[in-house]
Amino acid sequence: MLLGQRVAVLATHIGSCALVIGMLACGGGGDGPTSSGANDSVTVSLSSATVAVGGVIPRLATITLVSGHADPLQWSSENPALAKVDPVGVTRATVTGVAPGSVAIRATAGRSSAAANITVLDLTFDALALNGGRHACAHTRGGKFVCWGDHGEGALGPITDPEICPTQIRPCGSTPRVLTAPPAFAQIAVSHGGGTCGLTADGVAYCWGPNPNDIIGPSSETCAPPEVVPFPCIHTPTQVRGDVRFASLSIGAVYCGLTAQGKAYCWGANDRGQLGDGTQTMRLEPTPVSGGLTFTSLSAGNLHACGLTAAGAAYCWGANESGQLGDASTTDRASPVVVAGGHTFAAISPGRDHTCAVTLDGAAYCWGDNTFGQLGDGTTSPSAVPKPVSGSASFSAVTTGLEHSCGLTTSGRAWCWGQNNAPQVQGQLGDGTTRSSNVPVAVVRDLAFVELRAGRAFTCGRTAEGKIYCWGDNRVGQLGTGDVERRNSATPVGVAGVP
Repeated sequence: MLLGQRVAVLATHIGSCALVIGMLACGGGGDGPTSSGANDSVTVSLSSATVAVGGVIPRLATITLVSGHADPLQWSSENPALAKVDPVGVTRATVTGVAPGSVAIRATAGRSSAAANITVLDLTFDALALNGGRHACAHTRGGKFVCWGDHGEGALGPITDPEICPTQIRPCGSTPRVLTAPPAFAQIAVSHGGGTCGLTADGVAYCWGPNPNDIIGPSSETCAPPEVVPFPCIHTPTQVRGDVRFASLSIGAVYCGLTAQGKAYCWGANDRGQLGDGTQTMRLEPTPVSGGLTFTSLSAGNLHACGLTAAGAAYCWGANESGQLGDASTTDRASPVVVAGGHTFAAISPGRDHTCAVTLDGAAYCWGDNTFGQLGDGTTSPSAVPKPVSGSASFSAVTTGLEHSCGLTTSGRAWCWGQNNAPQVQGQLGDGTTRSSNVPVAVVRDLAFVELRAGRAFTCGRTAEGKIYCWGDNRVGQLGTGDVERRNSATPVGVAGVP
């Protein structure tokens, strides 16, 4: 090979890439830095990751030749009692989590080598946070918050080694990243548009992510994903302005919180009345939702939000061009309006341009945009009033994504409906196909969930055993498997290598 000629030896495999003739690529994610070693002719690069105890994730070392030839790649773990590494190809290996801890694995070619940190966690979860966006977070039973997926807007917090997911050329984390920045949170919420918020035990809210107009707080930080114009963002959890203490948070493109007394507050952009304060004025600190209503739950969608009263009445406010407020109109509302039909709801989930809710007796209703069948009523016609979801399933919860919806039955089974086959974005219904459906279809695999959440074009569920499985779009690592090259999965796959 000619001196000065650079050639990257790459295996086509999930979880990594390389810098090849000016093209970006990445390792498989994790909580430690990517490292490399070199001699005069060879550079080896390897990326860190998080793996569950008993989980298996892929790793790919990148070998760049400057001259000469690359020796066969050798893999090792500094402590196989914590994590084992097994070669499966010329530059590929799998890492198996054995016991909790932190361990370095190493890839060596001749005199060149690279080490990467593998964090092994007992990843059993007791809470899942996902709300129409392209990243997810969860709380482990060991007391840690982790997040994974899109990091283009800083959603994963102050991590030092984001991957660059090749399909979207955006920073990402394809395995869970431990949220290490203070303070300690009791709850966490994620948004439609790349934001994340945490709530402390005493009700103080902190947020990070995109920061247009200093909505989160004053900052000179910028996010600059490759091929994207830089924009304001904040990577470090920043306390929300004002002195309101919250019992829960929900964020979409609007930030909202509910106090222990059931009072709703929202803040952020307000051009569509999405703050519900009777104006279209942007608010930089939490502002009371008008009307004097008291809610037992509050949920933010993209540009609208909804709350449920103790009597089960649903009120919504904000954008309404598709009828997503359910008040029999398509007029934006800057103050809460009651959802038509007189239904008594137990739970409600606003999405981008549609909303779904479930009644006390387990019937699911949806309203708003229905272009892809996301109302689940057997049609693709929009509705400005609640329409019953087809079928005889009895639901305990519903969740809405960008253009799909899912319901969790009283027996723990997941059913989804809506879009399932957009270009490059497929499989979010989890039924093993890439066909959209305007009626509910069963998610495959014999899994029973206790929690179900829909993202922009993917869905995740948490089992009673504390494992999380996701399906759908994976272009920014949002399935959490370490796989960023296999773009989607039409069936559930385990986060952090869980089988």
